[in-house]
Amino acid sequence: MSPASLVPPLASVGIAHALFMLGLAGAFGLALLAIVVSRRAQQREREARLRVGAAHEEIGQAQATRLERTEERLRLVLSGAAQGIFELDLLTGATTVTPDFLARLDLPPEAPIATFADWLALMHPDDRAGLDEVYQASVAGHDPGHHSDFRVQRANGGWTWVRSIGRIVSRAPDGRASHMTGILADVTASLLEQARITHLASSYATLSELNHAIVHASCEEELLLHLCQSAVVSGGFSMAFVAMINETTGAVEPGACYGDTRGYLEGIHVSASADTPYGHGPTGTAIRENRPCWCQTYMDDPGTQPWPDRCAEGAPWGSAAALPLRRHGQAVGAITLYMPQPGAFDEATQRLLTMMVNDVNFALDHFAREAAGQHARQEADATRAQLEATIDAMPDLIFELGLDGRFYSYHTPRADLLAVPPAAFLGHTLEESLPPVVARKLAEAIAEANRTGYSTGTTYELELAGGSRWFDVSIARKKVAAGEQPRFVAVVRDITDARHAEAERVQLEAQLRHSQKLEALGQLAGGLAHDLNNVLTPIIIGTSLIRDHVRDAQAREILDTTEQCARRGADIIRRLLTFARGTPGDRKPVAVSDLFRDMARIIRETFARNIQLELDAAEGSWAIHGDSTQLQQVLMNLCVNARDAMPDGGTLTLGAANVTVAEPPTDAGAADLRPGPYVRLRVSDTGTGMTPSQIEHIFEPFFTTKPIGQGTGLGLPTVLGIVRSHGGFLRVNSAPDTGTTFELYLPPAVDAVRVEVAPVAPLRQGLGELVLVVDDEAAVRSSVRRSLVAQGYRVVVAAHGREGLEQFALQAADIRIVVTDMMMPVMGGLTMMEGIRTQAPGTPVIVMTGLLDRAVTRGAAGPDAILSKPFDPETLLELVGRLCQPAIVS
Repeated sequence: MSPASLVPPLASVGIAHALFMLGLAGAFGLALLAIVVSRRAQQREREARLRVGAAHEEIGQAQATRLERTEERLRLVLSGAAQGIFELDLLTGATTVTPDFLARLDLPPEAPIATFADWLALMHPDDRAGLDEVYQASVAGHDPGHHSDFRVQRANGGWTWVRSIGRIVSRAPDGRASHMTGILADVTASLLEQARITHLASSYATLSELNHAIVHASCEEELLLHLCQSAVVSGGFSMAFVAMINETTGAVEPGACYGDTRGYLEGIHVSASADTPYGHGPTGTAIRENRPCWCQTYMDDPGTQPWPDRCAEGAPWGSAAALPLRRHGQAVGAITLYMPQPGAFDEATQRLLTMMVNDVNFALDHFAREAAGQHARQEADATRAQLEATIDAMPDLIFELGLDGRFYSYHTPRADLLAVPPAAFLGHTLEESLPPVVARKLAEAIAEANRTGYSTGTTYELELAGGSRWFDVSIARKKVAAGEQPRFVAVVRDITDARHAEAERVQLEAQLRHSQKLEALGQLAGGLAHDLNNVLTPIIIGTSLIRDHVRDAQAREILDTTEQCARRGADIIRRLLTFARGTPGDRKPVAVSDLFRDMARIIRETFARNIQLELDAAEGSWAIHGDSTQLQQVLMNLCVNARDAMPDGGTLTLGAANVTVAEPPTDAGAADLRPGPYVRLRVSDTGTGMTPSQIEHIFEPFFTTKPIGQGTGLGLPTVLGIVRSHGGFLRVNSAPDTGTTFELYLPPAVDAVRVEVAPVAPLRQGLGELVLVVDDEAAVRSSVRRSLVAQGYRVVVAAHGREGLEQFALQAADIRIVVTDMMMPVMGGLTMMEGIRTQAPGTPVIVMTGLLDRAVTRGAAGPDAILSKPFDPETLLELVGRLCQPAIVS
């Protein structure tokens, strides 16, 4: 009731009372009544004003109470609906949010929320730009409101999805929006539920696509790739990959995959073993335990610790699931699926994925059975093809015969091995087709096979169109049905070449034994040469030393003869070593005259007197760039062959000439040789000669035209090898009863000049230098000591290497040079040299040897010089003098 509505009743009461008083008092009463009425009117006005104020106060209190109740109901509604209210000053950015909603967000305790910038700092980096763009549009007045979803980080690091719906409620005088208010709602649960429903729908779609792929996939690899593609494209999973066990190594290897946009799987290591950290992830656990593995918190699961850091920003997975792939119930691999949010694999999803993988495993079983069947068929086909190819490739003849010896079928790689044409023996018996002796042998073999099941070792000879051939036959009884007549398979092999090869093998063994005898002879010659050289060395040195003290001509003649005989003996020993042991030499210019002179000496001393030697070396023959030892061996082999070809005597000619080959040679050993100048050496005889067929084989190892025991068949192959190694070639001319000529074409030395003998420098006179001489032979020690003392040197001697080390240790400061034998008892010369070099590295060492041993390293690691026994005093003194020079020593 409004205050104005209270006035009419009060006025009506006052007027009635006034009329009553007027009737009692008359005019006085009228005046008094006027006063009373006036005062009552003032009182009524005051009371009315009081009642109006009370009414207003009562109305305000009711409204406040209703507002508080409304706010409380609104707060409860917002709290129950996970919502809150925000106020945003668009000009300053100041922001206020309902406290209950802030508490629900579980923000970090230190996180400020006073401004819009504070809110942006709490948001997910991917959401900031979009919300900031909405804010700027609102400030500019382009957008009267907004509707946005964004993520806010909680104190535990997780994310809450928030939906903001705001409207502009006021503007500044310039028209810009100044104030916005709106509602904030936690929509995490609803979005997850929506995603779950969407994911289930995608999983059903994936299951449908997979069933279609199972029907149409042609192989296991195609099916598994389609599985991964469908899981990502239709199923909504972030990534899917298949890992299979390698059947050979047992290792788990990644296979088909889809959705790996970050390179997460590149080079990843997964294991199914529980003994390694790489085996406790979802994939390894599913394979090892043959069960699904659901990893709902991928980042926090202890089993995934080896892998989250494979991406630069960390693994982008919240959850993962691995389900085993099986063949016949046995886990052979797993498919692993990834989702960005934790807890993505609820019970419904697990059931769907289990159904999906069960269908895949059914298909894998089918593929395995198909592969096994296909493999069995392929093996059967391969076995059949191999058997057919083997039969076709066999050089054997195969026949099927009956117990009576009748031929029913045959197989042969060569028709020329058949004794008669097929039409003449198919359907006929052994007796009707083969000679009686052969038929009887084969009939006996068939009878034996009928008794024992097989027969082997029967051999026979047949005269065929191409000549006589030998055969070996093996017969086995076939399995036949009950009541059928026995059948036999006969495998007949041509063993003619094998019999010839066996004969050749026996001959080769004899030749090998002969070669071994020659090798043993070479070793014996080496031992003899060592001892003989030690004997000859003092003789050669001694005769040279005493010649200067003998004035009698007859005595000097005796000395000369003695020295010549000793040198001749040394030369014979050297040649013996050269040809018995093949001791090589250095490649250098070799004078043809020297080669012929040495060879002529050997021929005259060792060949029969009925063989006449002629030398036909042209004047001015070029020197040959080669190994003199090997060239002597070539000439020796050819001269020995020439001698053996003239058992009744004849003429052996050695010739040499300078020639120029104009066309590329095509003779033996001439491959890749060029035209140009050559030195031609010729060895001719007037012996029995050779046939053209013999000439074709003379360079083959172990081929010989000599009787057994008189030749190894290695001489001419050795000749050819040496000529080739020198860059030359051979030509052979021969005919029966006219003799044989071998022409050797060898490259000349550089500039094709003859070897000039360098002038002999005068021997250096000793200046009292101390020389240590070590040799186990007293005669050698004595002769070497006398030569050095006569030339002005001081000498200290030792009988073996250990004694030499002791002498050197006593006089190391004075000893200028060491001369030592190489082979000595107690301690050899090389071992002693190492000990001396340890004490005094710069000490020169000369090694004496009687074995022409060129394998010793010269220089810092070996001796400074090698002196071959026997030697004359001049050679010894020249070496000692040269090594004693100050420049050499330094």
